[in-house]
Amino acid sequence: MRHAGRLLHRLLQVALALVVLAAAGLAGLSWRLSQGPLELPWLVPRLAAAVEGSGYRLTVGGAALAWEGLGERVDRPVDIQLRDVTLLDSNGGRILRAPSLDVSLSFLALLRGQLRPRAIDIDGLQLRAWRRADGSAALDLASQAAPAGAGEGAGAALLAEVLAEMARPVDRLGLGASVLSALRRVRLREAAIRLVDRQFDVVWHMPRAALDLRRRPGGGMDGTAAVDLDLGGQVLKFTATATLPPAEAGAPRTALPRISFHAALPPMVPAALARAVPSLAPLAALDALLTLDLSGDIDTTLAAPRVQLTAEIGPGTVHVGAGVMPLRGATLVGEGSLAEFDLRILRLDVSPALDRPRTRVTGWLHVRRAGGQVDAAVSLALDHVDFTDLPALWPVGVGGPGTRPWISENITAGQVSNLHVGLALRAPEDFSTATVTYIEGGAVGRDVTVHWLRPVPPVEHAEARLSVLSPDALRIDVLSGRQAGGALAVTGAQVVLSGLSGDHQFADIDGEIAGPVSDLLAVLSHPRIQLLSRRPIPMRDPSGQVAGRISVMALPLKDDLSLDELRIHAQGRLTDLHLGGVAAGHDLDHGMLDLDAGNDGLTIQGTGVLGGIASQLRVEMDFRDGGPAQVIQTVAVSGTADAAQLEQLGLAVPDVLTGAVGVQATLTDRRDGAETLAVAGDLAAAELDLGRLHWTKPAGQSARVEARVLLRQGRITAVEGLRAQGSGLDLQGRLDFAGGKPRRLQLQRLALGPPGGASVTDASGEVAWPAQPGAPWVATLAGPSLDAAGAFGRAARQSAPDDGKVGPAWKVDARFARVLFGDGGVLTGVAAQGESDGRVLRQGRVTGSTLPVAGVPGGPFSLTITPGAGGTASGGRVLAGTAADAGGLLRALVGLPDMVGGRMTLSGTYDDTRADHPLSGVAHITDYRLHDAPVVAKLLQALSVYGIVAALEGRDMAFAELVAPFRLTGDTLELMQARTYNSSLGLTAKGRLDTARQTADVTGTVVPAYFLNSLLGRLPLIGPLLSPERGGGLFALSYWVNGPFADPSVGVNPLSAVTPGFLRGLFGIFDAAPARPPAASPAPAKPPTTDPSATKPPAAKPPAASPPAAKPPPAWGSGTNG
Repeated sequence: MRHAGRLLHRLLQVALALVVLAAAGLAGLSWRLSQGPLELPWLVPRLAAAVEGSGYRLTVGGAALAWEGLGERVDRPVDIQLRDVTLLDSNGGRILRAPSLDVSLSFLALLRGQLRPRAIDIDGLQLRAWRRADGSAALDLASQAAPAGAGEGAGAALLAEVLAEMARPVDRLGLGASVLSALRRVRLREAAIRLVDRQFDVVWHMPRAALDLRRRPGGGMDGTAAVDLDLGGQVLKFTATATLPPAEAGAPRTALPRISFHAALPPMVPAALARAVPSLAPLAALDALLTLDLSGDIDTTLAAPRVQLTAEIGPGTVHVGAGVMPLRGATLVGEGSLAEFDLRILRLDVSPALDRPRTRVTGWLHVRRAGGQVDAAVSLALDHVDFTDLPALWPVGVGGPGTRPWISENITAGQVSNLHVGLALRAPEDFSTATVTYIEGGAVGRDVTVHWLRPVPPVEHAEARLSVLSPDALRIDVLSGRQAGGALAVTGAQVVLSGLSGDHQFADIDGEIAGPVSDLLAVLSHPRIQLLSRRPIPMRDPSGQVAGRISVMALPLKDDLSLDELRIHAQGRLTDLHLGGVAAGHDLDHGMLDLDAGNDGLTIQGTGVLGGIASQLRVEMDFRDGGPAQVIQTVAVSGTADAAQLEQLGLAVPDVLTGAVGVQATLTDRRDGAETLAVAGDLAAAELDLGRLHWTKPAGQSARVEARVLLRQGRITAVEGLRAQGSGLDLQGRLDFAGGKPRRLQLQRLALGPPGGASVTDASGEVAWPAQPGAPWVATLAGPSLDAAGAFGRAARQSAPDDGKVGPAWKVDARFARVLFGDGGVLTGVAAQGESDGRVLRQGRVTGSTLPVAGVPGGPFSLTITPGAGGTASGGRVLAGTAADAGGLLRALVGLPDMVGGRMTLSGTYDDTRADHPLSGVAHITDYRLHDAPVVAKLLQALSVYGIVAALEGRDMAFAELVAPFRLTGDTLELMQARTYNSSLGLTAKGRLDTARQTADVTGTVVPAYFLNSLLGRLPLIGPLLSPERGGGLFALSYWVNGPFADPSVGVNPLSAVTPGFLRGLFGIFDAAPARPPAASPAPAKPPTTDPSATKPPAAKPPAASPPAAKPPPAWGSGTNG
């Protein structure tokens, strides 16, 4: 026991000595450490050996032991100070190099000979990090002078391993296998970091950075950071916090944790940063104060799988496209990663100026990055904006180079609301270009003013709706509106803007309109459109209503638009249309027309009342280019008119046409100035009366007239194809013009006759217009036959009084084989020449022959009119004529059927000082017969023994001579003591014969047995007493004739037969007899009777004939007459 006690005592002494020695050693060590770090060269290889086996190699330039006293410095009383620490990977690649590193080691681990840091404090660390093109990150903890490729992969692996260890609980006893198992805190001070971002080709420089990481006992870590970011001399200070969650129970040690972070960026101006750092050029789009708040997760590659963002933007501008949009403020909230991000626009307030209302935009943005491309989807909504503010809010270049200028310049008033748009676009990562792949949207416009084609008056007060059709097109639907300055209403319109994604934009405009015709015509005639001014239609005071459509196709949206680039089309229905003076000065009323006009041409067709005539109308114009013969205009008019309506149009046909005429006229205009007017008239329903030519056509018989009028530059050059054909009618001719005035009418043929029969009038010739003012018209006519019954027949004619007006002068030369005068009167081989001064026939000559009648062979005749004394009409024109067949000539010219044969000489003078131009003269006829003479003459002839024989021989009575002084006024022939005789009968006559009405009012004496009875009148001295009347005798009867030529009333005084001639003039008892019947009015003609008893004697004798006032011609049988 004593031995055991001594052993224990010695052991205690040894222990006490060791304690004393340890205390002394510690005291000495403490004193030494208080003097400065204690170099520990032996520790360097031990540190390197501690890392061996882990796949890394550690080199240390020097090691020292330092004591910080009892003060707190990263919770470590004893530190190991290492210098020039380098950590290499198994391939020798440098992972870490730090100039100074303080490490607090676990004391228990040191007792076991292991290095387990409890805390690390690094000052002045220079760090380089990479962000690869694929988005992954790598760290280089080496100096900034290290080679660029060193340690990229190893640094990332080391960071991943460190973070995995920090997520696990702290090893308080330092028994863990990991070198970092006991690590509780890491702190960086005054670090400098450079991040080489190869994805965006930019280097981010952070000259000062501080990091404090605290490991929780149960695992996980909390950290704070403060970083200065140098951007081209502008330093941004921002702070961040991060949290590493504890590792999940049972998770493998290689599980990579995620770090949650929150960062607040100070207010900055992105555009200023972009100006300082060219690599940040995309940020130049936003020139406004921006404040960002970021939160999210990052992994060991420093990539952020998910980020939340909140941005507050102050007043400024946003550069979009080539333009700038003013910004009043915005709030944006986003979430996502760098590969895919969603952004919500809570508010984006814009306005053109501070004094203008704000416009708020809301929406969202989805962005996805992959393969160097960015795909974005955007949805925006706008509450309202004035169109006057649109140019300031719509950035230049957005929507195509032409769309924005067209809308901002041509929509000048109104408001747009409820605008929304959704689009998708694709762009490279630098956003240098962008392509819209999808778009949709719409808006509502109110009280809008749209200039659809400047300077045409705009549409005002329009209600409109905008729709986005595609990335290349949008549509504006105008629901209602009204043209400025007028009453033309827009009932519906559509504007489609296309080519928005290309270099050239176009507008297609289609509008429905309704309103006054005058407003529409003003639009179509506008110098900007020129649809009607290309072929002007003369008109005045247009009125009526229109309902139609105007379209503009593919209108280029540019400033220097030419007229050829304008493609326009107009259609419409014109109702109750009035156009004053539209056709040769005549108005169109009550028009119902369809209008179709465009760049290539114009068509107008429908119905209306033109010049008072209900008509069908069609106008066609060709605006296209073409050759000289191109038809550029066609105007067709058709209708039915009566004579009064034709007269209103200047086509007067008095006394010729009665009834309706179907008229068709077509005007064709060619580019070389040649024009053709084709005119046709259907005369079937009309009555025609060519009285002068003795031809009529009743209604119901077919007839048609047509002509082709040639014009050049609006002036008539000729009328070709003048033709009138029908029942008994054939007219063919041509009218020549010179200087726009008619010069010559060529009648190729004029044939008139009964329907289905031979032509009675068949003529040809020409009529020439006066060559100069005052010159005469000249007519040359010829042909087989001419029916002159209308001019010289029995139709009633009334000479028109001279009203002082002078008509046109004329000359005529006519030659016809046969001339018909009615009632069978025919002249052959007629040649007529004459000249008129516009008042009277100044001179003329007619020659021809009569036809054989009743054994009389007929013969030639000649009639001439020559100027009087001095060669003037006032001097009295002179008539002279001869005829071998006086009866035939009188029968043809004046319709006297009773005379047969006889030779005639005619002389006379016109009194041109009177308005009716009477002709006074003497007709001398010899050796003629009266066929079917009046009954009283037959009775008186029977009183003579010689006469009885003559009366029974036949129906004709021969006369030796007729002397007839006369005065012809119009159609009234006044006889002045005319006398005729044969051997058995003598007659005197005075009175009037109306050749037009074929009536007579004549008185005279009858001398029976004229040869014997007149001998007493030739006795010297007493002869004149016994026969006071020239041509009378001792025994004579007074008579009167009144009524139609064919059946006159005849009266005689039988008592006057036994009264000597001188007594008949003295006794008035016979004149007191009952008066004869008054002059008969024209009565229907009856065929002459051949029964002498048909003549009824009068109830009383007529008044005795008074002697003529003028000296009578010599008595028959006297020495003078032979």
